[in-house]
Amino acid sequence: VSTNHIAKHLKISPGNLYFHFSNKEEIIRELFARMSQEVQVAWDPDRNLPPREFLEASFEVFWTFRFFHREMYHLRRQDPELARNWKRHM
Repeated sequence: VSTNHIAKHLKISPGNLYFHFSNKEEIIRELFARMSQEVQVAWDPDRNLPPREFLEASFEVFWTFRFFHREMYHLRRQDPELARNWKRHM
């Protein structure tokens, strides 16, 4: 996926996208940070969720960010910073 595809999907200009992110790697790192944060919220033991709600919350995060689970090996090989973030997350 190109940054032009991303901008088109978001209905913004490529220039506007580049105002916020220098490249695709920055976009992916930001999405990974959001996924990590959502996983921490879903798995927070203080929430004391019943098993079914815990699973639903987990699956919702996994589904939303499913491309990471499908492409993480490739993404980590291309971006050492993302690889470090992934290691910390795990």
